[in-house]
Amino acid sequence: MGKMLASVSRVLSGASQKPTSRVLVASRHFANDVTFEIKNCDLRWLEEGPPTTTVLTREDGLKYYRMMQTLRRMELKADQLHKQNIIRGFWDFCDGQQTCCLGLEAGINPADHVITAYRAHGFTFTRGLSVPEILAELTGPKGGCAKGKGGSMLMVAKNFYGDNGVVGAQGSKSDCIMLLKDRMVNSNLASVEELKEIDVKVRRESEDAAQFATAYPESPLEELGYHIYSSDPPF
Repeated sequence: MGKMLASVSRVLSGASQKPTSRVLVASRHFANDVTFEIKNCDLRWLEEGPPTTTVLTREDGLKYYRMMQTLRRMELKADQLHKQNIIRGFWDFCDGQQTCCLGLEAGINPADHVITAYRAHGFTFTRGLSVPEILAELTGPKGGCAKGKGGSMLMVAKNFYGDNGVVGAQGSKSDCIMLLKDRMVNSNLASVEELKEIDVKVRRESEDAAQFATAYPESPLEELGYHIYSSDPPF
């Protein structure tokens, strides 16, 4: 009898320790979509401007939030690797600019061609490459999207042709992730607990990607010079 009571106690104890956030998310009813107003644009030589309202669905909101958090964590991890001299040379930090690449991708098709002038890490991700491929390109091994030949300035993907420049820093008041988070929570598209779960998963994925980027071997010299000369490699 004592063993039976102990077993029942352990089962009940385990059931009571389930994550509270998941229970709250499962029992809460969310809105399917919400309409946001957009600031009216001043027009010059145009008869009609862009719409002043837009509709955000819960599905798109969660997808965009996860993508922006992934980009944020990828950049923070890349910054850490750069300070450790694992990422070497010239490198541009693009944290805070997630909405630039995400908004562009949301308005086009995968078959469209993209050329950007600034900080291409986010564009490379939204064009379809994985975080490990991007971080590995920054660190230099052949597991990168250009086999370690391009680095920060020459990232490429399908229908995406890289970047070349530098821009200034931005203020914390324009944090795109916090703006989206506040709007989704206040509009009942998602809960704080649900978004925190996304944050935890994204942080774990970024750590795994960093492990991949630092553990992958570098390309041999003959492979690094293969696309420089049309005949034999220079090394």
